[in-house]
Amino acid sequence: MKTIGGFLRDRPIAVKLGLVTGIALASLAVTGVVAAVSLDQATDRALTLQSAALHAQAQMEADMAHDAVSSDLLRVIVATNAAERQSATEDLSASSEMLRDKLVLFRSTDVSPSGRSPRSRR
Repeated sequence: MKTIGGFLRDRPIAVKLGLVTGIALASLAVTGVVAAVSLDQATDRALTLQSAALHAQAQMEADMAHDAVSSDLLRVIVATNAAERQSATEDLSASSEMLRDKLVLFRSTDVSPSGRSPRSRR
């Protein structure tokens, strides 16, 4: 039984160099494919994290708008004159509009309430 060393011993240097070059090119191709797949997966993860960050920001803004609606409503209730009541009503309208916009954003996205997996579409 011939060993690989015996097989290569009988071959000219061009064949040996060709074999080494072929192995190096095959290794380079495999490394390139692995890198491309890893880059694609990393891109998907980055996009998911970006989406989660934007949702977290929108959630915080909606929470602040909710708090503003509560305080603006209280200002309307305790206003002592028409000017204060008008100012508080305008602020209440702006805060309510911001809260509605954030609710529309949450309803239009494809993220479950827990934020862990997409909602199933039926």
